[in-house]
Amino acid sequence: MKSLHSCAAFAQQQERWLAGDGAPLMLPVEPPCPDCEHLAMIDTRLHRLLEEWQAPAPGVAEARAALAEALARAREVVYYDTLDSPVGPILLAASERGLRTIQYLRDRPPVLPSEARRAPERLADARRQLLEYFEGRRTSFELPLDLRDVGAFGERVLRAAAAIPFGQVRSYAELARAINAPRAARAVGAALGRNPLPIVIPCHRILRSDGSLGGYAYGPEVKQRLLALEGTLSAS
Repeated sequence: MKSLHSCAAFAQQQERWLAGDGAPLMLPVEPPCPDCEHLAMIDTRLHRLLEEWQAPAPGVAEARAALAEALARAREVVYYDTLDSPVGPILLAASERGLRTIQYLRDRPPVLPSEARRAPERLADARRQLLEYFEGRRTSFELPLDLRDVGAFGERVLRAAAAIPFGQVRSYAELARAINAPRAARAVGAALGRNPLPIVIPCHRILRSDGSLGGYAYGPEVKQRLLALEGTLSAS
């Protein structure tokens, strides 16, 4: 039979737990009375439920980290400059990490954060390399790129596109196979459509399987002119 001392000790544990001591209830060493045993079983279950409730659900920690990183990026200073090119005015923007976006401005206004700063000196190398490309004196780019906003799959697609040599083309299906996702040709096309760095990452070198131009975020005319500049297609 259980002693009164043991039952009292168990009651003290319960009071400490309810007061905020997170340790689960433990039965005394002596054989417990039925009431104490039943109470311990209930309290143990409750403790486990509370632990599960307090623990982050799968993916929550990653989501919090992603949100913190996104907020940090939103506070970063973005530097920009513009460039006149054979395909119209172009905006270049960069973070501290590298070139972040290239935007054609012929038919649309620039999209920049309100705190963006015009800084020609920070974009000088990108401007120089793009001018050399348009003049036919450059076939590849050597620039640090900031691809944090495109996601893991998007980065795989864009880096594979960046590896296509000047003067060559690939199909969407070929690019999907290049990233070991042979059934993802449509997803590859969607990722290319969100390419933040056209020309530098040459998504214009991706054609349909039948050899037709396929889509291009800035219109088929621009895509054809870039391919003509590289000697892949004749300009019309």
